[in-house]
This record gives sequence, C-alpha cells and structure tokens, in this order.
Amino acid sequence: MNAYLQHRPATATDLGDVVGFPQNIDELFFCYPKAIWPLNVGQLAAAIAERHESTVVELDGKVAGFAISTNSNTASNAGGLLLYTRLD
Repeated sequence: MNAYLQHRPATATDLGDVVGFPQNIDELFFCYPKAIWPLNVGQLAAAIAERHESTVVELDGKVAGFAISTNSNTASNAGGLLLYTRLD
C-alpha cells in the first residue's frame, strides 16, 4: 500500500469529520476530557479558539488525524491528537 500522508492547518470544514473520530464516550474522554458526549462541532470549535496550531493529517486526501497544541508561547508544548482508524 502506497498511502499519501500530509498535514495542514485545520479549517472549519474539517470539524465535521473530526467530531466523528471518537466512537464512544470512553474514547472521547481519553482524547478530550472536558468534552460532553457526543462531541460536536461547537465544542471542537471552542477548543480550537482557546488553543493553538490546530492541524489535520490527511491520508490519501481524507482527514485521518487531528492535533492541537495547548501553548505555543513556551519551549515545551502539550496538546492532543485524535486519529481515525476506520478509514474506508
């Protein structure tokens, strides 16, 4: 399999794909503990507004991952990463 992987800044149109990544309440808790199940675009947009450098990863042109940094003003950044493992 020769998959093409790339990353780019997340856009508002990506959010609908990303909110579908967590498949149950437990998965959502481990990727975004403050969120309320089910994750929706409004919750994700609010998180993006409070954080920095939201990024999507595309696999063969489909959104397959999402990363967000909590602080871009220091040498060490923390953040979150969501990966979608059910790509068709």
